[in-house]
Amino acid sequence: MLPQEYPGLSCRLIDLDRMPFEPPFRDRWGARLMAEAGCTDLDRIVGYRGPHRWVRTFEPLRLEKAGEPRSALREHAVCLVTGGLGGVGLRIAEHLVRSRQARLMLVGRTQPTAQQRQAVEALERLGGHVLISQADVADRAQMQRVFDDMRKRLGGIHAVVHAAGVPGGGLLALKTPQSVWEEFRAKVQGAAVLDSLLREEPLDLFLCCSSLTAVVGGVGQSAYCAANAYLDALAQAGRKEGRRMVSVNFDRWRHVGMAIKAEAVMRTLGVGESEWDGMNEVESAEVLRRITQELDLAQVVQSIRDLPALIAASGKTTALNGAIRSQPDRATAAGSTLSALPESREELERQLEALWCQVLGLKQVGREQDFFQAGGESLAALQILNRVQELYHLEVSLRDFFSAPTVSKLAATIHAAQQSGAREEAGIVPVPRATRRLRGVPA
Repeated sequence: MLPQEYPGLSCRLIDLDRMPFEPPFRDRWGARLMAEAGCTDLDRIVGYRGPHRWVRTFEPLRLEKAGEPRSALREHAVCLVTGGLGGVGLRIAEHLVRSRQARLMLVGRTQPTAQQRQAVEALERLGGHVLISQADVADRAQMQRVFDDMRKRLGGIHAVVHAAGVPGGGLLALKTPQSVWEEFRAKVQGAAVLDSLLREEPLDLFLCCSSLTAVVGGVGQSAYCAANAYLDALAQAGRKEGRRMVSVNFDRWRHVGMAIKAEAVMRTLGVGESEWDGMNEVESAEVLRRITQELDLAQVVQSIRDLPALIAASGKTTALNGAIRSQPDRATAAGSTLSALPESREELERQLEALWCQVLGLKQVGREQDFFQAGGESLAALQILNRVQELYHLEVSLRDFFSAPTVSKLAATIHAAQQSGAREEAGIVPVPRATRRLRGVPA
C-alpha cells in the first residue's frame, strides 16, 4: 500500500531462504536481485527457494452443494469468539449457533450494552448456550482466566474465532508508535496470546478474521493492513505445523461492525451504493458455511468484487491530491449552495468548526483539537474536504489535511490556497473505482 500513498514509489517484497547465499546460487544472486529491482511490471511479492522463483496467485474456490465436505466443527462445539459483541462477532456467533448448536464464550473489552445483551438473548432463543466475559484479548493472564472458566463451565474448548480489532486510519508518514500499537494490540498481540495459550489444544478450528485490506491495501490503512497480514502469516505457519488454522480476508460486511460508519460517510459523499455495499445477511451466512467446512487451506480471500481487477487497480499509484477530482456542475446538481470564502479568519474557523461537528457527530470541536483524536478517520476527512470544495471552490489535498489536522491549520491552508490562486477547475466526484460488485460469484 506504500505506492498508494507515495506516487512514484515502487515497493516489492522478495522472500528468501538460505539457499540463495550458498553455492552455486550465491554467485548468481546479485544479478537476480538487480533484475527484480529493475523491472516495474513484475510481481510485487516474490519468493525464492533454491533455483525456483515463486509468485503469489489466487485461485477461485468454487464449492458445489452436492457432496460437500462435512463441517470442521463438531455438534455443540464450545467456541470462543473474541470481539464477540461486535457486529462481525455476533454475526459469526449466530452462524455457529444455527449450524452447530454451539456453546459460546463471547469476549469483549467492555461491558455489553443493552443492544448487545438483546443480541445475546436472541442467540439463546435460537438454542445457543452463551456466556459473556469482559477481558482484553491481548492480556495473557486475562485470557488464561477466560479459558479456565470455559473448561469449568462449558467442558472444554473446541474452536476459536478471533474477530477482535479496531478500525485504522492515518497516512504512514504521520503514524506514531502509539497509534500503530493501538491498531496492532487486538489483532496482532491478541492473536499471539491465543496462539500461545492454545498451541497444545486439539482444536477443531482456529479462525482468524482478516481483511481484504491485507491483499489490496488502502490509503491510510498501513497499520491495519499489516495487522491483518500478520493473521494471514500466523495461519500459514499454523497449517505447516498441522494445526487447523485458517485466515479469511473478508471483504466488506453490509451494515455490520466497522462498515456502519464507513457506509454513512460514503452515502453522504454521494457515492453509489454499488461502490460501497458488502455482504448481506444471507450472503454472509453462505460464506461462513463454506469457510467452516473441512478445507485444507490456510488462507481464503472472500471478495464481492472482481479480485484480479481489484488487485491490479491497487497496484496503481495515485497522488493523494488527485483522489478527489471534480466536475463543474456536481455541487449545483446536488442542490448545494456555494458560499464565498469569508475574508475573516475567525469566521472561516467558525464555519469549519460547524462542519467538523456535523461530520464527526460532535456537539463541540476545539480549533486546535487533532482530527484523529476527535474520532476522525480517512473517509470522514474526504467528506470534510468535499464540503470545502463545494463551499469555497478550493481544493485541499488529503496529504495537506493529514499533515495539519486541526480546524485552525485547515483554515490557514485554505487562506494560503486562496492567496496563491489555487482554485478548483472542476466540481467533485467520489473516489473512482474500476470494479463493480459481482453478484452470484461463490466466495
